[in-house]
Amino acid sequence: MLKTIQVEVSLTGKETAEAFWHLDNDEQAKFFNCLGSISQVKLPFQMQFISDSKELNTFGRAAMNIIGNYAYDRSSTVLEQLSS
Repeated sequence: MLKTIQVEVSLTGKETAEAFWHLDNDEQAKFFNCLGSISQVKLPFQMQFISDSKELNTFGRAAMNIIGNYAYDRSSTVLEQLSS
């Protein structure tokens, strides 16, 4: 006999971060592609809410800063290539 059971699981922020960290670079890229797609114009507002959160510590703010700076550096290069 085979029985199928549905289970709903809510991951914590820590569990989500750990799951993300265990993805390879291509899967992490797909994560950001999906995040950009589902967030659309709301992402800047959410980033501001996160920045204002009392839960955000020095490590979290540093990670956000590194991601933002790295993405900005890469996007400016891509934009330069597209315009030439």
